[in-house]
Amino acid sequence: MTDMVTFHWADYLVFSVVLLASALIGVYYGCTGKKQSTSDEFLLGDRQMPLFPVSMSMVATFFSAVSVLGAPSEIYNYGTLYWLWVISFWIALPITAHVYLPIYYDLKLTSAYEYLDRRFNKVIRIMGIITYTFHILIYMSVILYGPSVAFELVSKLPYWATVLLGGFVCLFYTSFGGMKAVLWADTLQVAVILIGILALIIQGCINLGGVGEAFRIANENRRIEFFNWNPDPTERHTTLTVIIGGTFTVLVIYAGNQQMIQRYLTVDTKRRAQIAVYANMPLTFIAQSLFCLTGVVLFAAYATCDPLTQEQIKNRDQMVTYMVMDILGHLKGMGGLFMASVFAAAMSTMSSGQNALAAVYLEDVAKPIYESVHKRPMPAKFAVGLSKAFAVFFGIATMALAFVIDQLGGEILTLALKIFGIIGGPLLGLFTLGILFPCANAWGAGAGLIASLAIEFWINLGFILNGLTTPTLPTRTDGCPNATFTSNATFTTMVSTTTTMVYETTQAVEPTEEPAIFYMYKISYMWFTVIALLVTFIVGLPVSWIAAKITGRYKTEDVDPCLVWPICDKICCCLPEMFRGCCRVPERKYCIA
Repeated sequence: MTDMVTFHWADYLVFSVVLLASALIGVYYGCTGKKQSTSDEFLLGDRQMPLFPVSMSMVATFFSAVSVLGAPSEIYNYGTLYWLWVISFWIALPITAHVYLPIYYDLKLTSAYEYLDRRFNKVIRIMGIITYTFHILIYMSVILYGPSVAFELVSKLPYWATVLLGGFVCLFYTSFGGMKAVLWADTLQVAVILIGILALIIQGCINLGGVGEAFRIANENRRIEFFNWNPDPTERHTTLTVIIGGTFTVLVIYAGNQQMIQRYLTVDTKRRAQIAVYANMPLTFIAQSLFCLTGVVLFAAYATCDPLTQEQIKNRDQMVTYMVMDILGHLKGMGGLFMASVFAAAMSTMSSGQNALAAVYLEDVAKPIYESVHKRPMPAKFAVGLSKAFAVFFGIATMALAFVIDQLGGEILTLALKIFGIIGGPLLGLFTLGILFPCANAWGAGAGLIASLAIEFWINLGFILNGLTTPTLPTRTDGCPNATFTSNATFTTMVSTTTTMVYETTQAVEPTEEPAIFYMYKISYMWFTVIALLVTFIVGLPVSWIAAKITGRYKTEDVDPCLVWPICDKICCCLPEMFRGCCRVPERKYCIA
């Protein structure tokens, strides 16, 4: 391991060029065509966007800085079971394309929460908006936090400056160029991410003596594992936990998320939207495999000299950045290229989030208020200006929350996926309840959403208050040039009852007996979305039935068939008589083609 290398002027130049290119895309689309003169152009690209940038933007929105920095760190600390998430995509994406997407597309929505208004009522729509706002703002702040911490390590800029730098560049091209700028900037950023990741993998493998050697070292240190059939849901990752839990987490992202739903609506036909979703299957496979391969190379490079134990870095999320400057630092400009890829990944997610929130607050909040006050539709120019103002506001809010996330700490991958489960899971449950169960009504939807949110927050509060943490796999320092530790020294990582075993230099300490802790507090975060869906259904359906009986309203035959999955009616014949009324709807005749 060499002394830490910091940015050269060439690195700053490359980094600046990538940020400038993203900003110029915003300028171009803000000054050409209709110049973002309508809300449809600003928020949906006039619904005429090509498949290529839409597909690239989908994968860029999901594989953010969380993946670039968090996935390799995940492999380093916990092993390769995380890679199995690619199977989840191959299950969840076809479900999205044929169950959820057709309903959103046929209704010609701008905001997904218009669906909740049509299916239930305005109260449920507002509840969904509030929940989504918290969800996406917290998630975007985590996304901005990751690269800012990484950049702080290699540059002379303080954390606050990197937050403002990335945040304002993203805010500029999103608010100026609209959805067209977001999609094409995402496409550029995917290319930069791939170049940065491939450069790191190739140079790392050259230093190690090949990919095979990297896997050999990782395997000898228990990092290579794909089959763990332990049925215990409290174990962080098992084969079934990652595949099943991951499938529902992917559905949160692709089926119940305004960022993705908005992208489906930017193309001109439903079939092309479905093709864009299917295009993400090979793209996510390639991206996930590259991120995990980076993790294997990362571990092999520092298998005998852990940088965190040596206090070369402050937290695990700086591992990848440390490796970049360690093995690519001598190639002037390559460190800047990789850090540009990390910021590009963050900006792609933040831009889509800001655009999505702008769409939601324009369509679901501003327009209804304006029309109720003025008794006429909102003028196009005013709508565009308001959309841009919302984008700016939520961009600034993201930067502010990034400073809060810095105080909380934690691994960004785990934080991001927990957010999807805790807040995104109940939202997915709300949409799924409306789409799959025609008998569900507003009372059931509201009760199901509140109950699932309460359960999710209760589980996580219990996790925090009990001081629970997840043990990492053992690391080593016997290969460090300055390994002079005494035989009884110990070094701890993020562990609750087990200390990190440092081979040949430390002695493992016997685990202490854990106090009795409620079982649910120990559930793996990968099951959070599954729990949210189950709670939403278990609470929402009985409450819907009770509300219908008490009020005499909310009859299944009154539900617009365009708002539910068509096959619901066809599978009714397979259900017991007492359940058939819950899914039977009138014939689907008058939906938009």
